[in-house]
Amino acid sequence: MVRKWLSRRVVAQAAALHTVSDNLRQAMQALGISNPHTVVIPNVVDTQLFRPPLPYPERSGQRLLHVAAFNEAAKNLTGLLRVLARLKEQRPDISLRVAGYGPDEAHVLRTAQQLGLLQGTVQFLGKLPPADIAHEMQQANCLVLFSNYENLPCVLIEAQASGLPAVATRVGGVPELLPADGRFGLLVPPGDEAALADALLSALENPAQFSPALMRTHAEAAFSYTAVGQQFALLYRAILPA
Repeated sequence: MVRKWLSRRVVAQAAALHTVSDNLRQAMQALGISNPHTVVIPNVVDTQLFRPPLPYPERSGQRLLHVAAFNEAAKNLTGLLRVLARLKEQRPDISLRVAGYGPDEAHVLRTAQQLGLLQGTVQFLGKLPPADIAHEMQQANCLVLFSNYENLPCVLIEAQASGLPAVATRVGGVPELLPADGRFGLLVPPGDEAALADALLSALENPAQFSPALMRTHAEAAFSYTAVGQQFALLYRAILPA
């Protein structure tokens, strides 16, 4: 209660409020945390590091990529593993590379072993530096996030800068990154494993529905250092005395 009261006071008296997604802005407003000068400025991505291999790849293949912390309450990686075990029966060549670490790592590894996924289907890469993540995105066919909740995942922005389509859950600010027309990827309800299986099959079997070039252009225009820096410059000019 005290923290909420302090948050309301601090935000209300600030010169401006900046959130990285409209979803976060609305959630704060619902809690009574608001400011008359509120702007949405998204997370930023290094578009020089995260970029598609040129020429743009065909993306034909069965390699999935998951990049996130091993936090079951948020990321639901075991749910993704169950879906993968189901898809393996239809697509024996499907694979998943998992980059990340966290408190639930032992539980996730144990689940993968119980599902028989450690014999060539799932590979756990551990914590990777950004350059290695960028390389993984260039080699993958689809990024997948089966999160229970999110704000504005940087990994989805990095995927767009890499021209990599995504399948993710319709939570938090994710729909702000993946338009409903499916140009950049597909959305599924959180926790719906059947929907995730269908969406992954669609993404892998019909890669032509996505446009790597369009994803790249959008990422540069919306999330690059230059684009985000310009938005912050406009904000500072609006609130700082001349």
